[in-house]
Amino acid sequence: VDFGPLQVVAGPRYDRFDLTSVNLTNGFAGARVDDKVSPRLGLILKPTQDISLYASYATTFLPQSGDQFAVLSPTTQLLVPEKFANVELGAKWAITRRLFATAAVFRRDRSNTQSPDPANSGQVLLTGETRVEGIELSLAGDVTEDLQVTLGYGLLDGEVRSPTSAAPAGRTLQAVPHRQASAWARYQLSERFALGAGLIHQSDRFATISNAVVLPGYTRVDAALFYDVTDAVAV
Repeated sequence: VDFGPLQVVAGPRYDRFDLTSVNLTNGFAGARVDDKVSPRLGLILKPTQDISLYASYATTFLPQSGDQFAVLSPTTQLLVPEKFANVELGAKWAITRRLFATAAVFRRDRSNTQSPDPANSGQVLLTGETRVEGIELSLAGDVTEDLQVTLGYGLLDGEVRSPTSAAPAGRTLQAVPHRQASAWARYQLSERFALGAGLIHQSDRFATISNAVVLPGYTRVDAALFYDVTDAVAV
């Protein structure tokens, strides 16, 4: 809905997952149906023609079989889906007609995550809750007629929100780098020939929820050459 400088985007999304599987190792035939309505609400304010401010809230869910829909077990067949709640505030600025900057802060809460049941070996409980908060900045577009750039920076903070047998509340979430950055530039030397270069950096992170093992950070450097052999063939 458009109210002049303010736009409202709202609506529900309905998803239904109907999964059946057979474990060829033990012969277990599993079946489960998950269907939910996921609401979404967004507000977009344009104080000027070149600037947009926005806020959004949305929820989604994922069956316990995962995004690859793994074979169901007697346990996962009984578990309700994981739930994700996302809140984001941000701004977009058209510096020129072909150069855009964005900034956003966000929070994602994840619940109904699995954790081992300390009272029943081999069973799980849906008690896990985690949160990831962060800031993302980006700049993309044409700095000049011949120079294109894409720059990005992210600051992330992830933690366990509820105590389980796997981890206490407040422990740092695994596989979440605190800092990540990327940069790419392409320069058009002539009508047919261009050079490109860039890098990707991620800081270290914990490998597991125990926080006992640290994966070191890394920086990867890329370079490329582009040549248009003809109007239809490029290498």
